[in-house]
Amino acid sequence: MKAPVPNTLNALFPPLSRPPPDKPLPIDPSERPAICQEEYVHNFAFGSNMGPEKVKARAGGIEFVSAEPGLVRDYRLAFNLGGVPPIEPVMAGIEPEQGSVIHGTLIKLPRAQYEKLYKSEGGGAGKKRAYLEEEVTVETYSGKQVQAVAFRTAPRIALPRHLEVPASKRYLDLLVEGAKAIGLDKDYVRRLEELPRAPPANGIEKWISRSFAMFFFFWAVRQLPGMSAVYFVKLVAFFVYHYREVCRQSTSPALQLLAYPLLFIMLLIMLPGSFIGVGIRLARTCSSYVDKGWKRIKVVVPEREAKELK
Repeated sequence: MKAPVPNTLNALFPPLSRPPPDKPLPIDPSERPAICQEEYVHNFAFGSNMGPEKVKARAGGIEFVSAEPGLVRDYRLAFNLGGVPPIEPVMAGIEPEQGSVIHGTLIKLPRAQYEKLYKSEGGGAGKKRAYLEEEVTVETYSGKQVQAVAFRTAPRIALPRHLEVPASKRYLDLLVEGAKAIGLDKDYVRRLEELPRAPPANGIEKWISRSFAMFFFFWAVRQLPGMSAVYFVKLVAFFVYHYREVCRQSTSPALQLLAYPLLFIMLLIMLPGSFIGVGIRLARTCSSYVDKGWKRIKVVVPEREAKELK
């Protein structure tokens, strides 16, 4: 009997894209729409999941039955889920607004695949999840009306409208690509293309924010101790980023100058977390090399044993 291969650091540092373990969501069923309990669940995607290929690539592979364009009335596209500035300042959600219309993709999934999709959007965090499930009525371009679930930013963390800032070019490009891929209304696609983009992060601010993002999502996915403090740090960094953008876009020379110290303060706030993020990245890199070494040993040793037996 072969001795088991020792666990490597991958047990502690799995890829961040890996979905949480296959277990029920830690959410009271009474807090979820009834349609989430059906054999097939319809999800209305309005953000980066509008493109069918993007959905397939999520969480190690999502399998769905069908995808078609549709719209929801009396809701608007909101950028009210704070991200990690400046690389990803905000992400999309939906908010009720009388008279507004939001277009997107109606995706039909087996219930197990829908659960997997929701986990990839933070549903596994239970009461601390970033998105809540909102039941909406989708009008498909083919004329059907379907009850579906859309992901709405949880009110406890949703940014007020006056604090919403432009999303990154990368994120908005995903929306435009997905909208074109599924064949959304051309006027709506043009509106997405015309949305303002956040200024790109360069140099040290890009390095610090990327490393902080590694740290933040590592902690958030696993809901490790001190998560409230980590959220608080990210929230403070976002508010500083918001006012830095207000100053940067101001016509007042004095306020434009103030944008520089605000940038310094924001980076200083994220710096401790970014160092932890660098450590996580290094540990994962080391674990990858350890795994490759073990795989090499598992191949070479049996070959030597076979030669000795001969």
